[in-house]
Amino acid sequence: LDIILDHSTYKLGDTVTAKITPPYEGTLLFTVETDKIVHQEIRQVKNSTSMNFSFKVNEDMRPNAWVSATLIRPVTPEALWSSHRAFGVAALAIDNTPNRLDVVVESASKLTPSAKNNFSITLKDARGLLIGGEVTLMLVDEGIHSLTNYQSPNPWEYFTARRALGVGFAEEAGAGVVFF
Repeated sequence: LDIILDHSTYKLGDTVTAKITPPYEGTLLFTVETDKIVHQEIRQVKNSTSMNFSFKVNEDMRPNAWVSATLIRPVTPEALWSSHRAFGVAALAIDNTPNRLDVVVESASKLTPSAKNNFSITLKDARGLLIGGEVTLMLVDEGIHSLTNYQSPNPWEYFTARRALGVGFAEEAGAGVVFF
């Protein structure tokens, strides 16, 4: 199943409209998933015209989610056999920048190893306003990193990276269960 979302990126609170054109009649399960199902609808498909599904983006969908649809065709014993299931999935990208924190560290221009060094740390939200929070400060000798060509990781990219679809799909296919 092709799932077409009305925008490429969404913000919290936005309404998403997903368009699906089912290839045949049946029962359609529409879900929004992360590592669990966060929204679901079941509809009966009476003809193969396009269907729209709408839902609001919420906190459970961050940093991203997946929109999926499964269509099950009714079994007609006298009809020629063909696939009784159609499945589709689309990535739901969410703009996480409103949750980004700016960490400003101020220190002396030169730090002395094994000595007391003073630091000032300030946290600001995405609007530039000061906020409270807890910070773990680690000092790293960049010279050591350069010897091994190690690149310091970017925490923002790590924590907002696209998560894989965490909900599985399985069906019984005669002799056993098939997982997708």
